[in-house]
Amino acid sequence: MLLRKFVLHMLTCMLMTTFHCSFAQTTDTISLKGIEVTAQPYEKYRVGRRVSLVDSADLARNGSQNLAEILSRNSPAYFRTYGHGMLSTSSVRGLSASHTALLWHGANINLPTLGQSDFSLVPAGLFDDIELELGSNSALFGSDAMGGAVQLKDQFLPKDGIQLRTDLEAGSFGFMSLLQKVQFRSDQWSGNTAVFYQTAENDFSYTNPFFAGRPEMQMQNAAFASIGLKQDLNYQINQKNQLSFNVWLQDMDRQVQPTMARPQGDDHQADRNFRLRLAWNREAERTSWTSQNFFFRDEMNFNGAISQVNRFQHQTENELFLSENLSIRSGLLAQYFEAFNNNLGANGVNEWRIEVFNSILYQPIDRLLLSINLRQGHVEGFPMPFTPSLGWEYTVSEHDDHTITWLGSGGRSYRVPTLNDRFWSPGGDPNLRPEDAWSVETGFRLEKKFSNHLWSTEVTAYHKWVSNWIAWVPGPTFWSPQNIHEVEALGLELGGNYSYQIKERQQIRVGLQYAYTQSNRIRASGLAPTQLMYVPFHSGILFSEWGFNGASIRAEVNHTGMRYTTMDNSLNLEAFNLFNLFIGYPLEVGKNTLRPQIRVMNVLNTDFQNYANRAMPGRHFQFGLQWMPRW
Repeated sequence: MLLRKFVLHMLTCMLMTTFHCSFAQTTDTISLKGIEVTAQPYEKYRVGRRVSLVDSADLARNGSQNLAEILSRNSPAYFRTYGHGMLSTSSVRGLSASHTALLWHGANINLPTLGQSDFSLVPAGLFDDIELELGSNSALFGSDAMGGAVQLKDQFLPKDGIQLRTDLEAGSFGFMSLLQKVQFRSDQWSGNTAVFYQTAENDFSYTNPFFAGRPEMQMQNAAFASIGLKQDLNYQINQKNQLSFNVWLQDMDRQVQPTMARPQGDDHQADRNFRLRLAWNREAERTSWTSQNFFFRDEMNFNGAISQVNRFQHQTENELFLSENLSIRSGLLAQYFEAFNNNLGANGVNEWRIEVFNSILYQPIDRLLLSINLRQGHVEGFPMPFTPSLGWEYTVSEHDDHTITWLGSGGRSYRVPTLNDRFWSPGGDPNLRPEDAWSVETGFRLEKKFSNHLWSTEVTAYHKWVSNWIAWVPGPTFWSPQNIHEVEALGLELGGNYSYQIKERQQIRVGLQYAYTQSNRIRASGLAPTQLMYVPFHSGILFSEWGFNGASIRAEVNHTGMRYTTMDNSLNLEAFNLFNLFIGYPLEVGKNTLRPQIRVMNVLNTDFQNYANRAMPGRHFQFGLQWMPRW
């Protein structure tokens, strides 16, 4: 309640400040375009990897969507959703929700008890850039990054000034959303403030196939409300030293949507998250040194059963630039976990983890770029595998009108068994082995320009082998985790974008993201090889967008293929296509830009299930107004 009152007070103050500044300011207008993106030191060392970038314009006008929604519209990843606004977990390159690392300022914020993140809890509008790196990369990111890694990033103004934005939205099923963002720079200070509030009754109608006659019912016990604050602050001590302070507070209360078989549920869940970062960066002529300290507190209350996790993390790294074509990055990561739950003992559990890592970036010739990443971790109780990786990018052909690049990578990845896997009572097994994976991928990237046309495409093939896969299996009296699976995943990904500049302020864009995924359990309790549950063979999105004088119309089709819902592949969910439409137009009112917009989801009113026995809404609407004052 204190967080809710505090953030509501912040929203009121920020709105009043925005109103005063936009209508009372009498100075000349300042143009604040061209924002610089802050990058983590490790980004340059992910050579040969495929990265799906969330379109910045799409992110700016869809700030009310959660992370799962925005990524499913901008990448080939599949998200398993338990209902509208409910739990949403990822499946990247055929692996499970526990194999995608979610990174905030480079720190993995996956819960160490569950080993995963609920992507529906992350408001996409809090961030200015979102990236999904596809493929294994534990050598760079540590545990969990066996399928991929999602990076949440911020931008800061490049020169002195202030920039404000307010997003207001309302829509079907009692949906309301408010997002207020402020960016500023003044002398040695720069910062971003973002405050949000979102609520929905979520009382949509659906056809229930579990009852005779397939009656139409109204969803009950599915409302949610979320509120939060994110503050980023940088202080430039001098030309060489910078201090950073970052805090992210979030409070979400939601009823848990019941299944269609039992539509009268009354489950409730509350999530509280506190994330803090303090960092010091020092830049010299040939070195760059960064020290980061994090504290996370995550609390979940499900029907009165409380689970809490505290995490302390310190990371120090140094980057040495030996020459124009050779740099080395080395560092140390130390983590301490405390977890409290009725099933983890009266005093809970705690654990230390320590990792050392090293990266090398080398360009032996103009056309070839190489990276080597090495990591060795230690967890109390058992040794961790040594994880090396190699990446390369080779420019096959480069001319004024086109560039062709061959890229690829290979290496080892791992996942530490979760605290619940090892210490849950009853059932936990402290002798579990870490999941271990080897993978290789390769592909080509083509970029071509001719006249007013710009075309880029990338195709990637990958193959990975996972051993010691952990699964909870039933026993005589309770379930317990075991290292029983071996999984082989292979697939093909295709991405492309085409744009045509018709006139100076008129453009057409077309984009495609497609993935073919085959993920087989090749050894598990004597069963024959089968496709993993909830891994579609085919998934992708196709969009077309027309822009004219700042206005935009975007139409998109999101395809999710057939998914098996049982281990023996005896039952499945049908494939479905969702058609979405967006229309927005900017209006100049004095020193203010107003952008009314409308978003229509599931235009064709498709009846589908993303997760078995969980209803999803039909056609629904959201109306928004974006306000950006200038002075």
